[in-house]
Amino acid sequence: MVNGNFIEKNSSHLFIQGHSLYNNYKYKNCQGTYSIDTQDYIVATKEIKLDSLFGYSGSPTFIFNKKRNEWIFIGTFASTIEDGKMQIIKPLFSSLAADYATYMNDF
Repeated sequence: MVNGNFIEKNSSHLFIQGHSLYNNYKYKNCQGTYSIDTQDYIVATKEIKLDSLFGYSGSPTFIFNKKRNEWIFIGTFASTIEDGKMQIIKPLFSSLAADYATYMNDF
C-alpha cells in the first residue's frame, strides 16, 4: 500500500507525433565512461511535457511515420533520461523480458 498526496496517471499507450528518434544511443554510464545502448530507442520531442509521464512506464509506444503515413509500434516506454529524452525499450527486448518472466514463474 502506498500513502501520500499524489495523483497517479496511468495510460494504456503513448503516441508521439513530432519526434527525433535515436538508435544505439551513446551515454555516460555510472562509471563515468561512455556506453552504447543497443536495447533502447531514445526519443526527443517537444510535444509532450515529460514531467507529465508519471504512470506511463510499461506503456506501448507508437511514433508517426511520415513516409508511410501511419503509426508504428516502437516499443515499451521505460523512463525519461538525460536532457528530457524518453527511453523506449525495443520490441525485441520487451518480448524477451516477458518471456523470461513467464519462464521464471514456471519454477
